[in-house]
Amino acid sequence: MCVSSRPRSRLTPPTWRRWRWRRLAPTLGILLAVAASAARRGRAGAWAAGLALAATAAVCLTFGVTELRRVGPAWLLTPTRSVPPGWIPNDPFPAFAASRSLPEAARVLFVGEPRGFGFPRRFVAPSQFDVSPLRAVLERSSGPGEACERLRRQGFTHILVNWGELDRLAGGYPVAPWRNVQGWRRWRTFVTWLGEPVVQVGSVQVFALPPNAPQV
Repeated sequence: MCVSSRPRSRLTPPTWRRWRWRRLAPTLGILLAVAASAARRGRAGAWAAGLALAATAAVCLTFGVTELRRVGPAWLLTPTRSVPPGWIPNDPFPAFAASRSLPEAARVLFVGEPRGFGFPRRFVAPSQFDVSPLRAVLERSSGPGEACERLRRQGFTHILVNWGELDRLAGGYPVAPWRNVQGWRRWRTFVTWLGEPVVQVGSVQVFALPPNAPQV
């Protein structure tokens, strides 16, 4: 089961840095709680509170300096600039902006893309921890035409696929719309049957689900 057979570490250096800060951040609250509690316990408590506050300040300063070195002060002073490449893995937001061309009544099922903030139409974006709802649809359908009809009955008019993010997440999360090689072939047949995407930006494609699809 794989989009890519390449061996891949889930904690590459940039990912590890993000993971590290995200998990360490809650400890700041614990340090501040210790400081508040210890400050009321005499001189020794005041020293403990001071150490806790100093540790909190050191963590915040380290994080601030690290981020400033990474992004540069010029970007912080010009917030209207685009987000530098690499900040957002497989950035879907340019494709979201292009999706304003979709019909107002569109309802889009996301595949391999758990982020939906800013998408201009109604959508369903399962998290990376959820099995893609498209998997069951494809497994229960005799062909792509029936799968399309099932999705239409559920109210969907389009599907959005972030191929880069699907590749990144499929190795460790149940986001893929297949569970085995046969399912992968079924998925590829379905996407090919849909034809050309109506939106394509980077690794993100949006496909229209044709109404009254013929059974294939």
